[in-house]
Amino acid sequence: MNRGKGKLAACLAALLIAAVPMGCAGEGTSGDGAAAALSAEELLSVEIEYPAAWPENDLTALVPQPGEGELSYVRDGSDSGWYEIVWEEISMEASEAYLTALEEAGYTALHTDAGETSMGTMLEKNGTVLSVAYSEGVLNLLIITGDA
Repeated sequence: MNRGKGKLAACLAALLIAAVPMGCAGEGTSGDGAAAALSAEELLSVEIEYPAAWPENDLTALVPQPGEGELSYVRDGSDSGWYEIVWEEISMEASEAYLTALEEAGYTALHTDAGETSMGTMLEKNGTVLSVAYSEGVLNLLIITGDA
């Protein structure tokens, strides 16, 4: 994907992603406020990085790697308890399969909304909240721990 177009689309997706946990924080999260503590401003203030491979750290160890597509970029807010991964060239079907893999890994869906070409889901496991959004070949994964 063109990096300029990708940045714009990803920024818009990041705003959506950040809004999902904040809007749903009162709907069955663990009550520790982790999801509500991360603002869109904080998310967008962290510089984009373009790693060559799936990043390995304490937060990415909490989730499986998608089976299709390619890594576009990440934002590392791990010092504040969050990490964003943007995956490109992934189909809606592969995104749905990824959600299934997350549920098989023990994550519970708290809220899901989907259309014909997009979907957004918030999941939780042991105090870690995942916000997963898909639209037009881009999968955005935001990992938020109780430290956020």
